[in-house]
Parts: sequence; C-alpha cells; structure tokens
Amino acid sequence: MTFVHTIPFVGSHSSIVIGKRGSTIKQLQTEFGCFIKAMKPDKEKGLPLPYFLIEGNDERAVNHVIIKIQGLLLRSMCRTEKELRNENEDMDRKLQHLTLLVSDKEDQLEKIEKSKKKVTFKPIKKTTSEESDDEESDDEDGITVTGN
Repeated sequence: MTFVHTIPFVGSHSSIVIGKRGSTIKQLQTEFGCFIKAMKPDKEKGLPLPYFLIEGNDERAVNHVIIKIQGLLLRSMCRTEKELRNENEDMDRKLQHLTLLVSDKEDQLEKIEKSKKKVTFKPIKKTTSEESDDEESDDEDGITVTGN
C-alpha cells in the first residue's frame, strides 16, 4: 500500500526543504525511503498553492517526513516573520525621525513668518494734481510698514 500526503507552501519557503542543489530533499528521501517532490498548484485537484507531494510504502516514514518538512517550513516562515518585524521596526524609527524633522522645520518656518515685517495696503485717495502738490503725506502711497 502506498501512502500519499501533500503539504502546501507559499512564497520561497520551499527552498529550505529542497536545499542547495536538492541536498535536503535528497537526504529526506534517503533517510525515510519516501518519494518527495515539489509540485505546482493544481486547481483541478483542489490544490491552489504549490505543494510537496510525499509518497511512501511505510506510513510511519511518511508521517516522519511530514513532520520534518512542516518543521522546516515553519522555521523558514518564522525567519521571514522576524526579518519583516525588524524591517518594520526600522521603518518606524525612520518615520519618527522624519516626523521630528518636519516638526522642527515647521517651527522654524513659523518663527520666520512671525519675524517678517507686516505690510498693509490702504486705498489711495484720488486727489487733484493741485492738492497733491500742496500736501505731502507719509501715507501718500497707501503703504504702512509695521514690525521689526
């Protein structure tokens, strides 16, 4: 009797099971006397993800291979999760740093804007040429300057 089992996997996690030049998968096949092959998704068989096909005559050996492969896949997924968590923490630190820089620049801009002289324009009164020659006013151009 042949025992058959499938183990789905995602992403590049299969590489830990296959090993360099197939060394890990060959070692598992030799150690447990089972056939192991990485397969592409087969939606017709209800296998939408790539998977490992395991076949063997000894049910116990097939179960041991299943445990070994699942352990390797778990190790790979944990390693990836740790790398992603570290990357996320680095990005959070960078975001905090950039947020502080933006806040500092906003404060500097606000100080610059407050220190600028304020200029207001008043409407200019139309006068005849005679009146304008007789009277000279500081407010003749309609501009008032205030501030530092």
